[in-house]
Amino acid sequence: MKKVLIFQGLLLAVVFHTSAQKINSALNVMATQHLSEKIYIHYDKEYYVAGETIWFKAYLYSDGKPSAMSTNFYLQFTNSKGQVIFNQQYPASGAVAKGNINIPDSLAQGNYYIRAYTAGMLNYDESFIYKKNIFVFKESTTSTSGSTEAQNVSLHFFPESGNLVDGILTVIGFKATDQWGTPVDIKGIIRTEDGITIAPFQSYHDGIGKVQFKPQAGKKYIADVETASGKRTYPLPIVLPSGINIKIQDEKGGKKFQLSRSGKDKAQFDNILLIAEINNHIVYENEIAFEKYPSVIGHLVTDSLPSGILHFTIFNQDGIPLAERLSFVDNAEYKGAADIDIIKVNTEKRTENKFELNFPLAIQRSCSVSVIDMSGTGLNNHDNIWSRFLLTSDLKGNVYNPAWYFVNQNDSINHALDNLMLTHGWSRFNWTKILAKEFPEKKFSDEPLLSVTGRVMDEKSKEPLLNGKLNIFMEAEDSSSQNYEVMVDAAGTFKIDSLFFYGKGKFFYVYTDNKGKPKPALVSMNDNSLISSVKTIPVNMLENSTAINITAFAGSDVKKRGDYVKSRFNQIKELEKVTIRAKSTKNPFDEVNEKYTSGVFRSPGKVNLDNINEPANDKSLNVVDYIRNSIQQIAINGNRLVNRRNFSVNSGQNWTVGVFLNEAPVDLSLLRTLRVEDVSLIKFFDAGFVGVGSGSPGGAVAVYTKEKLREDEKPNELNLFEYNGYSITKQFYNPKYSTADSKSTIPDNRTTLYWNPDLYTDTETKSLKLNFFNNDFSTKFKIVVEGFDAAGKLIHLEKIIGN
Repeated sequence: MKKVLIFQGLLLAVVFHTSAQKINSALNVMATQHLSEKIYIHYDKEYYVAGETIWFKAYLYSDGKPSAMSTNFYLQFTNSKGQVIFNQQYPASGAVAKGNINIPDSLAQGNYYIRAYTAGMLNYDESFIYKKNIFVFKESTTSTSGSTEAQNVSLHFFPESGNLVDGILTVIGFKATDQWGTPVDIKGIIRTEDGITIAPFQSYHDGIGKVQFKPQAGKKYIADVETASGKRTYPLPIVLPSGINIKIQDEKGGKKFQLSRSGKDKAQFDNILLIAEINNHIVYENEIAFEKYPSVIGHLVTDSLPSGILHFTIFNQDGIPLAERLSFVDNAEYKGAADIDIIKVNTEKRTENKFELNFPLAIQRSCSVSVIDMSGTGLNNHDNIWSRFLLTSDLKGNVYNPAWYFVNQNDSINHALDNLMLTHGWSRFNWTKILAKEFPEKKFSDEPLLSVTGRVMDEKSKEPLLNGKLNIFMEAEDSSSQNYEVMVDAAGTFKIDSLFFYGKGKFFYVYTDNKGKPKPALVSMNDNSLISSVKTIPVNMLENSTAINITAFAGSDVKKRGDYVKSRFNQIKELEKVTIRAKSTKNPFDEVNEKYTSGVFRSPGKVNLDNINEPANDKSLNVVDYIRNSIQQIAINGNRLVNRRNFSVNSGQNWTVGVFLNEAPVDLSLLRTLRVEDVSLIKFFDAGFVGVGSGSPGGAVAVYTKEKLREDEKPNELNLFEYNGYSITKQFYNPKYSTADSKSTIPDNRTTLYWNPDLYTDTETKSLKLNFFNNDFSTKFKIVVEGFDAAGKLIHLEKIIGN
């Protein structure tokens, strides 16, 4: 008998080992082959008036670091029915994108939504897509408060582990909201269907709380609640006759967990596997035998884990998930150290204010800052870069005022945060699907900046023209222009990628065959499945989305904002385009740097090779050889660049250096086709550069090609096709009342006093000095700074100044 038991034990160990390997393998596939991006958007303020401009900066994040996975960022502005008002596309560089949305002054008052994503995010569930509710007021709409619409309370119960199980003392989370998704504080009792009171309950924070009792199979449980609309009853989930439960409690330095099983069918749960994962990495794995006990208790040390959602799952010996529980780990290691130092405060009309951002470490970082008037009433539903990347991007359903959970670390907030974990599901993956190897299908992938594809046909016969080439002159709405020589393949198709221009581009073309003879041709654009997809809205887009309730809103600044919008419209006067050439006081390198670079790439490199002012001696040398000869810190290893001074402690290999051509990531082989004479500027950024992801820790080399200007006029008779480039971003209006602007008599009712999405530091910069001028009425300002650094530390600062 003893030998049989030993054999069964060994067999069970083999079964669990196989299940654990399968789980590990599935998570590894998700972590390496299906790495996903998260988006956070910093807006200049929280609500708007029709006619105003929404200023924003988007941050892309993946696996705890700034993400270099995408070069394109897509944004949609929709109404409350999910109908698209604007489709916009922006370049993503250095893991950020910036832009603005001009709200039409004709837009009706109401709730609107911003939906944002990268191409890769479209391969996943809609819950991966960034969504934000934006309320737009209409200055001419008189009623912004005092609605008499009756409150409609929705109450849902969420048993810890997912189910109520007979005879197991169970914690049940609950969440109460009104018809807008706004939290409703409630209290009531749990009773049986025949009227026996089981337990009282009351919400703890923002309509969320928990109650505990031991359910019995065969009984139905009901919640009686007093609401503003009278007494309401809500059913609780049914009680299962058998099952398993996991209870999680915070303790100093970790989590305490208790696993309990039902009396019925308990043999099915004699042996289980407990897995805890965070960011698709398993941090705890244990085979647990109940033996004769109804429950077991264990402890997990979490003080060395990365912060985020810790996902517990119980599996049976067949690898089938039985129960799940989310818990939150906050070790604060994600917080980037920074502070705001106020240098000068002046709340008088149109006076100057100064402040300084200080960082203890000199490292590559990208930030944005807004300064807004604080005299108006807020909507009290805030998000920030911490709450988005660590919390809401991994949860199903809407979380009200998520930034509150990061205001402080104390028992009260930790308790509320754990209640939140009870009431929201996990969105990142489905165990059943990934264990069955049903991984997300990769339908879409990011293209290198803008890409144009099409087919060339004979102008008369409409038959494809093969193996020739197109000579193209492109001019864009942003006044940029470029020449291209594009090969046409054996199927009559062509492709131009890595385009970069703003607004609508006109492409004038001439076709020549393989003997160089011009032929009349027509170009038809190919359907782009990615572009078609990003212009549509899925039918479930607004599921779990909430609207903003303004019935209690008493904002005093809506009229001021409306007046400001009108005053700005009155100032608009269309002028003829003129070209002004002023004598520059900048040094020659700064002029080249400013002309060709942008964003994080504009900061000084460790090595800067200016091929305009100091051209290379050998103009025929290819760019790769020129880099090798000119930048001693870089070596070539196969088809990649590496940093000679940095290497992996584990593998001993030198760190990879990212390669960029005109700020788009490219393969090194592409640079071998370029000659030095075609290059204007080469910059080398050392290890820690924020513009690259974790795949290139050794820094980056950025190569810029010269502007090619067409010397002759383009013929009017040329055929052309049009293609939309990136959305044009206008300049934020920032008056300088210390100069000529001080004479302006136009009322200044700005509520965004300062907006700057282009704050960057490098390995030599630890502080940034900023200034702004007051409007005509503000006496209190709110400064908000958001951003991240190359190491993935997230920066969030808020400071209120004035009275």
